[in-house]
Amino acid sequence: MKRYVFILFVLIIFILLSWTIYSYIAFKYYSVSNNDYNIKIDRPIVKYKKLDKEIDKKINSYVKEFKKDIIDTDISSKYTNTLIIYYKEYDSVKYLSYVFFTEIFTGGAHPSHDIWTINYDKDKNKIINIGDLIKEDNNILNKLSMISRKRLVYNKRVVDTNMLNSGTIPNKNNFSNFILTDNDIIIYFKEYQIAPYSSSYFELNISLKELNLR
Repeated sequence: MKRYVFILFVLIIFILLSWTIYSYIAFKYYSVSNNDYNIKIDRPIVKYKKLDKEIDKKINSYVKEFKKDIIDTDISSKYTNTLIIYYKEYDSVKYLSYVFFTEIFTGGAHPSHDIWTINYDKDKNKIINIGDLIKEDNNILNKLSMISRKRLVYNKRVVDTNMLNSGTIPNKNNFSNFILTDNDIIIYFKEYQIAPYSSSYFELNISLKELNLR
């Protein structure tokens, strides 16, 4: 009887361990909790090595910076330092693109949030950034600035036109977070970029035809 109980115990442990390994490989989900912090990362598993490497590089930089920041953080023990990263995927014929949402809490009135994007050209095996769009059209930043202001000024969550104008000045930093699909470009504006924290982030969908990019 004891032998069967032991075999059953070993089998259960094997199943649990196998599921944990499978979950990590298939979903790239990472979760660590201790007395100092709580980290939860949900990231895609992709078949393109260059893209996968770029995603890992970016996520690791956030984890490293988070752990570095909390060393000198002096907050009440009732709070837990937290880093959460999750994503949204856009898979089209030519591009595989991701927008990642990051939430960090190390004390204070509320968490801080960040947004970053990665665009991968499947045919060229290349990461596409704002510099590549500028090479294709050296007037692209002016186009994005003009269209963004024209559309977002009527958004009820935009409560300060000065912030809107400042956050849509035609420079690389203001338009570095974008998603490419076969037909559109989706621009992401971070918190505080064009509106206060309470308004959250913004996303703006613009057709590539309108930009004369395709």
